[in-house]
Amino acid sequence: MSKFKNISLEYIKLEDEFRKNLEDFSLATSIKQNGLIEPLIVEEKNYNCFILVEGYRRFWALKHLNIPVVACKVEKLTSKDSRVLKRLRVELKSKRKTGYEVERMISFLLDDGYTEDDIAKQCNIQKKTVKKYINGKDVNTQWKIRAEQSGAGIHGLTEIHHLTNIHPENKEYVANLYIKRKINANNVESIKTLTKLDEFNKSSKDSQRDCINDMIGDESLNNERLKDIVFTRTLKQQYTLSVHQYIFDKVLRLFDKIIDGCCHNFVNHLTPVQKKDLQRKIKIISNKIGFPPISPTPPLKTFSPSLKRYQEHTILVNINKRS
Repeated sequence: MSKFKNISLEYIKLEDEFRKNLEDFSLATSIKQNGLIEPLIVEEKNYNCFILVEGYRRFWALKHLNIPVVACKVEKLTSKDSRVLKRLRVELKSKRKTGYEVERMISFLLDDGYTEDDIAKQCNIQKKTVKKYINGKDVNTQWKIRAEQSGAGIHGLTEIHHLTNIHPENKEYVANLYIKRKINANNVESIKTLTKLDEFNKSSKDSQRDCINDMIGDESLNNERLKDIVFTRTLKQQYTLSVHQYIFDKVLRLFDKIIDGCCHNFVNHLTPVQKKDLQRKIKIISNKIGFPPISPTPPLKTFSPSLKRYQEHTILVNINKRS
């Protein structure tokens, strides 16, 4: 049964820390202004030794403020793995810890002999949630250290780690963008979609990099747009029948949209400047495709009435001569 007690901070002992960055000056300011709202949770080893279970950030904030005594919820001594499970249960509900800390806790329990099923049952969560966190166990350690420091989430980093069919240097490039917070988890999902296209997989390192950069700069991304990016870049590098046909069909659809847009109210209200702009674009397309230049329509011939009468008279004379 738990009890509440005021305990000297020097009697509270810390175990292995799963939280790497424990300094939180905003929390220290809050405690200074409002006092400690939630007590620390400790387990009593003896009268002058209490093991901290929950409240590492609060503990260090109190240390920073030089507060000697703190209110604690005191529980019966258990074991280190039981204490980790207690912390994990709280953190999975509150989501105050980062994914990196949760991963370290789960990894500790797995190394201590627990199974994924054990952890899921003890924490009252689904097994897939446990798997989601341990999927990042083999991620490049330096990536994880840098990402945790920058505040980039673990799940996006894990997705980058598991990317296949991408040049290794481009995978590193994507990881650096993510760690520096220049792209987010949604961008990573889009890159994951790119890597599933054969045309992307067969592209050179530079072409892949161009596709990734095009995708990052595009605000209207969907699967069709991603395909457009890859196929356009691929066709610029080399000809393949399937890619050429895709782009040809795409161009025809775009022309259909243009024709549909050239309605009565659009055409009749074009200014001379706008007409010249359109004419210039049409000429560029015509030149690229290799169409012969459009010759101007010759003016209709007009005849004066006297000339017309003379021609009619000549025709009649010729007819009479023949007869």
